[in-house]
Amino acid sequence: MSQPKYPVLKNTFALTLFLAANLTGAVNAAEKRTATKPAPAASKPVAEQSTTANDPQQKLNAALVEAIGADDAKKVAALLQQGANVNAVDANGSTPLMQAAAAANADVIKLLLDKGANVNAQDKDGFTPLTIAAYSGHATTAILLLDKGADINAVDAKGHTVLMGAAYSGKLPIVQLLVNRGANVTAKDNEDFTALMVASGTGNPDIVRLLLDKGADVNAATKSGFTPLMQAAGTGKIPVVRLLLERGANVKARARRGATALLVAAYAGSAPISDLLLNHDADINAKDTIGHTPLIGAAYAGSVAVAKLLVFRGADMESKTRSGLNALMQAAYSGRFEVVKFLVERGADIEATTGHGLTALMQAAGSGSAPIVKYLLECGADVNARDSSGQTALDWAHKRGQGELAQLLKLAGGKEMPKQEAQKTAARKEKSNVS
Repeated sequence: MSQPKYPVLKNTFALTLFLAANLTGAVNAAEKRTATKPAPAASKPVAEQSTTANDPQQKLNAALVEAIGADDAKKVAALLQQGANVNAVDANGSTPLMQAAAAANADVIKLLLDKGANVNAQDKDGFTPLTIAAYSGHATTAILLLDKGADINAVDAKGHTVLMGAAYSGKLPIVQLLVNRGANVTAKDNEDFTALMVASGTGNPDIVRLLLDKGADVNAATKSGFTPLMQAAGTGKIPVVRLLLERGANVKARARRGATALLVAAYAGSAPISDLLLNHDADINAKDTIGHTPLIGAAYAGSVAVAKLLVFRGADMESKTRSGLNALMQAAYSGRFEVVKFLVERGADIEATTGHGLTALMQAAGSGSAPIVKYLLECGADVNARDSSGQTALDWAHKRGQGELAQLLKLAGGKEMPKQEAQKTAARKEKSNVS
């Protein structure tokens, strides 16, 4: 028989981790991609605990949860009458009422509440039955719980509020209910996220409007400096971006590491949002602390639409990061052929180098993009240009195991670093690593 589960909640606030990974890590050959941790597994119901086979109480408790999962109110009532523990907890702290809240069965919830279920019980993650109802968007369930004294401003272990859960659900009725019942609109979690930020990321403009009308701070920032506008820009929510701008969102605000909403939109590959932000005076060449510009972000994302928009609006094609990476090199490294082609056609310097002397051709050779290597060679890229270590594009192809590209480069006249020089370079690197 199926068992009720908590909804498998995505990490509501993973967007900040995603943005931080993309906007603050080096995006050249040394870049390390980060990944958010998967959402925690759903809490196991009482019936899935290891139980003592001959323990009558455990059997009753397990049967109660089975009945909840089957939406069998009559059986739930009978089991409660027989002595099933209405407040039994499993290894994760989950109670029958939490399971019923997840299943949104009003009759079962009423039965449990009438039998004394603890409406404010918390599991090991700090979730209450109301929290679960909020994340699931179940307004009817929330009313039942609130009428029995559920704490409307309860917070979980990470400081997430019930209202944040409702905002995440994207369902206006439950947000309206909580706000009308007195939920704290400006509360912050442990990372200073607010319900408005969550709503801005999930994208229901009606929820965003309601929260703003009730006093939410349009320019509130997380500990990492991300604002509601950045949240909306990063998730492609055009109506929300427009609404936030109309309500006074600071288009020039910067996150702790320098990201702006435009940079976020460019990395997300959203031309409409980038255009909207530019129309509200966003700085087209603003850099983060690494030196990434919106155009470099567009190159990373492979968005020709954003790249064209930015270049036609005056973006500096030769602007570089602290390591000397420009948009063309980024596009070449990331294998974004159409962006490479567009930038070259617009006059990007094909021989520009990073601080270590790497060219766009070397970036493409090292990352294995044959179409880009061929195109750059056709455009006259110097096949034997050397980086600061004396390596050529052919060396980079060999170094990264790109055998076919190495052959292509040889046919184009590419040469490797002389063996003696390569040995000296390797020795210098080994000595440097030891010291």
